[in-house]
Amino acid sequence: MLNIEQINAVNVFANRHGRKWRLALHTYWSTHKIPAGTSKEEAALLMQVRNQDANLLVTFKPSLKGYEKVGKLVKGRHERYNLKRGWFVNAWRIVDEEDKDLVQPWTESKSDARALAKSLNIYLLE
Repeated sequence: MLNIEQINAVNVFANRHGRKWRLALHTYWSTHKIPAGTSKEEAALLMQVRNQDANLLVTFKPSLKGYEKVGKLVKGRHERYNLKRGWFVNAWRIVDEEDKDLVQPWTESKSDARALAKSLNIYLLE
């Protein structure tokens, strides 16, 4: 699982290079020539991203504010009840790499979980 430093390195790179950031990053990954304005520390983090999850280029959406945490969505069961009975419904949890909840309460839909993560600056790996 990618860490927050790697995600933010991609985010800074994307914000610096604008609309063509994917092409610039792919070019760097193929030629190993560090782009202008990129420090050696950022370049090392970008190479780690390539080695761990090169498919990130397809799904990554840059954020102007940056990201504070990295999480993933997990489908779980949540108990609901009223005065007469109880029942279980599906619920979506935002968890870290150790499956500890980053956010309480759980959400009822996947789109609500994504919106909540976006508002809290949590990058979701899916």
